[in-house]
Amino acid sequence: MEGNESHSEYRLKQAQAISHTGNWVYNIIDQVFSWSDEQCRLYGVPVSENRQATETWIAMVHPDDKVRTLQGLQEALRGTNGVSFTVRLLLGDGSTRYIYNEIYTESEAAGSVTGLYGISRDVTKVRETEAKLEKANRLLAFKSQINHAIMQVHDEHALFTAVCDSAVQLGKFEIAWICIPEDNGKSIKMLAYSLANPNDVRFLDAIAFEESGVHAAVFRTAKLSMINDYSQEPNGTKRKEFAVREGFNSFISLPIISSGKVVSTLSLFSRVLNFFSADEVSLLEAAARDISFAVDMYQKDKLRLQAEEALKYRNLRLEQAQEISQFGTAEYDVTTGLSKWSKQLCKIHGVDPGNDIHRLEDWIELLHPDDRERVLKIMKDVETTHENVSFQHRLLRRDGSVRYILSRRHIEYDQDGKPKGVFAVAQDITELKDAEEKLRNSEYRLRQAQEIAHFGSYEVDIANNSVSLSDEVCRITGIEITGKGVSREEWFSFIHPDDRAYVLAENEKARTSHGLLNIYNRLISRDGKVKHVHLWAQFKFNSQGQPISLYGVLHDITEIREAQARLSQSQTNLSQVMDLIPLGIFVKDKEGRFVLVNKSFAGLYGMQPGQLLGKTVQETIPLQNDFELLQKQHDDVILSGKKSTEPELLFTDYTGKQRVFLVTRVPFVLPGKNERAVLSIVIDVTDQKAAEEERNTLLNDLVVRNKNLEQFSYIISHNLRTPVANILGIANILDMEGRDKAEDKIMFDMLKVSVQKLDSVIIDLNRVLQMRNPVNEKKELVRFSELIDDIRISVANLIQLEEVAIDTDFSEVGELFTFKSYIYSIFFNLISNSIKYRQPGKHAEIVIRSSKNAKSVTLTFKDNGLGIDLHKKGDQVFGLYKRFHHHVEGKGMGLYMVKNQVETLGGKITVESQVNNGTTFTIVLNN
Repeated sequence: MEGNESHSEYRLKQAQAISHTGNWVYNIIDQVFSWSDEQCRLYGVPVSENRQATETWIAMVHPDDKVRTLQGLQEALRGTNGVSFTVRLLLGDGSTRYIYNEIYTESEAAGSVTGLYGISRDVTKVRETEAKLEKANRLLAFKSQINHAIMQVHDEHALFTAVCDSAVQLGKFEIAWICIPEDNGKSIKMLAYSLANPNDVRFLDAIAFEESGVHAAVFRTAKLSMINDYSQEPNGTKRKEFAVREGFNSFISLPIISSGKVVSTLSLFSRVLNFFSADEVSLLEAAARDISFAVDMYQKDKLRLQAEEALKYRNLRLEQAQEISQFGTAEYDVTTGLSKWSKQLCKIHGVDPGNDIHRLEDWIELLHPDDRERVLKIMKDVETTHENVSFQHRLLRRDGSVRYILSRRHIEYDQDGKPKGVFAVAQDITELKDAEEKLRNSEYRLRQAQEIAHFGSYEVDIANNSVSLSDEVCRITGIEITGKGVSREEWFSFIHPDDRAYVLAENEKARTSHGLLNIYNRLISRDGKVKHVHLWAQFKFNSQGQPISLYGVLHDITEIREAQARLSQSQTNLSQVMDLIPLGIFVKDKEGRFVLVNKSFAGLYGMQPGQLLGKTVQETIPLQNDFELLQKQHDDVILSGKKSTEPELLFTDYTGKQRVFLVTRVPFVLPGKNERAVLSIVIDVTDQKAAEEERNTLLNDLVVRNKNLEQFSYIISHNLRTPVANILGIANILDMEGRDKAEDKIMFDMLKVSVQKLDSVIIDLNRVLQMRNPVNEKKELVRFSELIDDIRISVANLIQLEEVAIDTDFSEVGELFTFKSYIYSIFFNLISNSIKYRQPGKHAEIVIRSSKNAKSVTLTFKDNGLGIDLHKKGDQVFGLYKRFHHHVEGKGMGLYMVKNQVETLGGKITVESQVNNGTTFTIVLNN
């Protein structure tokens, strides 16, 4: 305090400085204002210049607000009490300050105004916040309208038009346009635009595309270009001339990207200086990304429609080709177990083409009974070898007819190398089979060879020393197809050197015996590849018995030879492949004895495959597992003959580690015995399940954190509002004149209470924030019995006074490696709550128990207190400042802190309670 200044005057000045509120008195006669110290500071003048003339005051006001200011003053002079208005001040440093004013009148008995007084409050921050919020809401509405347009329109032009209209109508931009450069590279092509002022279209017509310009930079870099103050831009450009003339201050151009390339730009003009803050730019970039996404989507839809039309045409041609060639196709999905058949395949199998989705069992049912076992064995071998196969079999249609089928199957794999589907081709070869049967005993093997793929023919003209070749023979040997043929010497040059003597000898035998030449030999094609061929040939003789020509058929059996070699090798390597597969695979006979085991499965038992063969599960399984359950699952497959899947089978291996398996069991027939068995495949999904649990835990934690943030924001807005409002109200009362000291004392006492309440709320919020910070202390071994002893000591007087009984049982688990301060706080709060909220007339009884399992430790706190009505208040039990009994002093923070501390320790807390029947809290912590 200075000079003769009273304590109340000093406090008033402090209050004005804190609330940025000044007061003044106006002398009507002198037309001079007397300002308080804070009023001087609001107007940026020294305190010593606290007397200001009306003209000087008006000069400080923003030019656009001077009229409104004079009108407010004149209205008060006419006798209107409580005139209020907000004006802007132009301070000496060039900044602008918003001032809210209230004017009150002093009048004589006759009603004439004798003087004015009032207050002025700095509301600059409020106005700035409101302006930012208004701008953000406007841009959010603009972005929302873009998303709405994306959902409603279906082409680029409609979308671009909607975007530009929304930018002007909702975003409050002066001009919005979307453009691309013209093919000449010198001008801009407008795709869409919208104008707040229709006269601005002349500017759009004059835009040039310059390599050093804004639009070129956006197209080149795929990054936005922005100007927040055109006055700082170089002179001489048409864009700046237009902006200055029209009063535009800010500009932005954003890229619209499709397929990784800038396809157009969205440009916006605003008259607001420095319009594009970081937040606004972020929202506009998000809007540009939404537009880019939609453009990409439209382009993909267009390509999709084109692809669908092309696919329809190809499918039609494929159906026509299949009908002509009598072959059909099917696509089998391993995941669903369903296959889609072509129309021709349905016709071949004698089923309705309108029903093109079939199960594997549907196809197996149509297999001829005599071929079924052989075909299923081929299918089973494919599951092991993952090789493409080709085989013949018969179908027994539902109408009783039999068809001969040549099937080819191609296995498709996913990115991990696992089968995801099968593409199958089935050709109806019934007619060919009929012809083969009729000609089985025929003298000529030529016709038999024509029914097999890769057949070619040739004819040797002995007299002219020339050989004519079919196209297929040319392809087999690598000779260019010209129709001219080759010489006999060149023809024989294709024979493998090691086979040449044999071929010539067999030719001579056929010539002298007039018999059929039927040999296997090798050829070397012109590209150096060795081909295995099966050759049939017959000499033609003249009337004198002299050979004049040789007609032959050549079959390329290279793939057959290679397949035979692969089959032989696959049989040799089968056991090695089984052992290399990282899945557990085994077969058990009907008695439950292992007949086939790979290394991965035997490793679960800590054995080699040979040690399991011939033994049952009961003889080999680790003791921790339920062998009776495993045997029952095996028997169910034997009896039902159906596949079974166990998605989560718990199994403890020989090391004691518990694993989770995905087990698939399918009926199986033992080769050569025709006995039922079960083939099982075991996939270890332990890590996958653990990852799923961790993900679920993270998701639940995010939900909890979000809920806590919502509650915290509510507390800030709600609990701070009341004391702040009280302080402001008291400050306004203290500004009034005509009070005595007793009233001032009451006001300051009330102000003190409000400040104390505000301080209490801030302290509580600080405790909440500190609790959410990472724990800085180290974990240690905490013994529960020692915690109870410490708490007993700290509340010994209360326990003795209220005759509290605390019964503990920590025999199952008595300690935990954790943060001691958190555990102590949890125990203390729950015990103290049980004592506080005991039932009147009853001694408080508190029972604390601990238990554990392999994954967690459970603590229960049970009392016989007042209890909580969970039907009404169940969702508020752990809320901040939530109280259910008001006869005891408290803040309602204890259970909120307990819940947060439990969750910080990675645990969960639940409550069970009935009114007048006590409460039980259960805490589960990770072990």
